[in-house]
Amino acid sequence: MDLSTVLIDHIIRGVMQDKATKEVMWGLTQITEPSLEGSVESQDIVDFLNSPIASLDRAKTLTFSGSNALFDLSLLAAQFGGTRNFSSSSNTFTAPAFEEFTVKYSASGGGTVTLKHTPVGTGAAGIPYIYRLDKMGNAIEKYAYGAEAAASIFTFSGTTLTYPTGIVTAGNPEETFLVIYDYTANESDKALEIVNSGDKFPKAGMFTMEALFRDNCNQETCYYGYLQLPNAKLDGNFNINITPDGKHPFSMRALQDYCSSDKKLCRVIIPDTIADAA
Repeated sequence: MDLSTVLIDHIIRGVMQDKATKEVMWGLTQITEPSLEGSVESQDIVDFLNSPIASLDRAKTLTFSGSNALFDLSLLAAQFGGTRNFSSSSNTFTAPAFEEFTVKYSASGGGTVTLKHTPVGTGAAGIPYIYRLDKMGNAIEKYAYGAEAAASIFTFSGTTLTYPTGIVTAGNPEETFLVIYDYTANESDKALEIVNSGDKFPKAGMFTMEALFRDNCNQETCYYGYLQLPNAKLDGNFNINITPDGKHPFSMRALQDYCSSDKKLCRVIIPDTIADAA
């Protein structure tokens, strides 16, 4: 094996592992625009005329950055300094719900809709208001909770909501309402929660990225190589565009593996194993 140059085909994956247990903390499979940036501070030694006669390198730093092509919830949780929190029977939390109902007139009366979840609280403490929407989805009228439905009053019990009377009629056969409430996420009504707390920060770990390389003289000869940061710290600063075409950027600093003798910041490994191109 005598490699000096290779072609980068694509990045396969990158994972952050706990340094002690080697457990995967989070991983990415859609890495784009990976970049490795190194810098060194210099300290000049000068003579009596203040002319530089030598330059000593100090404070070597290395930063790895990139973007995930898709919005990744595990990465977001890591940037928040937390983990993904899944509801269960023993782990419950309050979640919001927005529901729109298009109500159509019925000569038989009707007047009720069924909510997807059971609101937290009863009466006005559970759902204080509902809103009538225009064709563009804007709230144009507010209706308050009451013990019984009336001309400008709605009521609800459990998941059954009775909308105000006299709004949907033969002459006005259709209206859309917005209902906003909280419910309890649990084992039977599952939800995922990711919290960004002011006292929680990203964790350090060992980051390893796997890439597929091709021989520049024979492109059908492939190598699976690795870039590893033995002691990496994910950056808690981020700017994410919450858009359909927005990518999920991230960056991390490579810190010295201080308890090792060689103070590794980064290493690149290309095993002497050839894989056929898929």
